[in-house]
Amino acid sequence: MTRTSRIVALGALACAGLLAACSGVTQNYAVYPSYVGSAATYAAADRDLKLVVIGNPTALPKEAFDSAVAFAMQGKNGQSGTRFATAPGETWRKDYRVVVAFGAPISAAGAAYCRAAPPSEAVTEQHAVQVVLAFCDGERLLSEVLASVSSLVSAADLDRLMAATVYALMPPLSSEERIGPSGGNRRS
Repeated sequence: MTRTSRIVALGALACAGLLAACSGVTQNYAVYPSYVGSAATYAAADRDLKLVVIGNPTALPKEAFDSAVAFAMQGKNGQSGTRFATAPGETWRKDYRVVVAFGAPISAAGAAYCRAAPPSEAVTEQHAVQVVLAFCDGERLLSEVLASVSSLVSAADLDRLMAATVYALMPPLSSEERIGPSGGNRRS
């Protein structure tokens, strides 16, 4: 990767952090050594990427909420042309998926959501909405974001949450730029 490409990638990550700071979203993220930008591109660029939504902290019907989450995620990750889809078409790579768990306990780990039988129920009585995003390759966790937002009552709130978290979940990093499990923190 060229020096210019590295600077652009690091600048984009910094912008994602600034977006989080301005959005009322608190997040912690980790991009694990198993995460390679080219693998994310393989999994998601110009194709469907399976989206699994767990929980629903709104009054919307579950199917409508899941669709709203998928819509809010479009165009916010580091790979071009990714189509987050709860019912992916023929183009999706079967081992890869993103899990978004609303109402997840603050101690939740993304790895639990990559397993064959992820937790299906989420805590609903919370002052702030907790959410775990996990990018999975089979049962292997590639990256995760743990976030909290004070309210999730409108499409704009959901859009701000996804803008602050999806890019951190799937940054366009190369294998030379792996970040260890300490990840990074962003707080607004």
